[in-house]
Amino acid sequence: MSDLYIIKLGGSAITEKEGNKFEAKKPVLKRIAAELKKALEEKEFSLIVVHGAGPFGHTNVVEFDINNGVYTDRHKEGLAKTIKDCNYLDSVVVDSLKESGIEAQAFDPNKIVEQDNKKIVGFETKGIEQALKEGKIPVVFGQMEPKKRQECKKNSFD
Repeated sequence: MSDLYIIKLGGSAITEKEGNKFEAKKPVLKRIAAELKKALEEKEFSLIVVHGAGPFGHTNVVEFDINNGVYTDRHKEGLAKTIKDCNYLDSVVVDSLKESGIEAQAFDPNKIVEQDNKKIVGFETKGIEQALKEGKIPVVFGQMEPKKRQECKKNSFD
């Protein structure tokens, strides 16, 4: 098995976080993708890309006051918006990688992470492991996960 590297693309590096804008820095993502592609061509290794959310997550969490739980209809609206916005940003990251020739595959944290009281208590890795075996680059991102996964299935916001 080849070496495995995990690279984290910070939300402030790939989004217009300073201006609190819901915009991805597409030229930055294009450059990062090109550099990763070049590295993958120069040396054989496996890679997992993790990225932050910048304002796509943080702004919504503050605006809808959902950092400490989702209890009201307004909180539920904020959670749904946060998930939608973070998924959008992830699609931009994955598309940037694919456009550079990297076979990237998104993994939604709401489907693979189990959390309790803001602590990760479970992480389903089988899909990520399979993607790595197939030579794909898994892409995972920061996303709000307010309840245990089993509870979220009952009240899915997908």
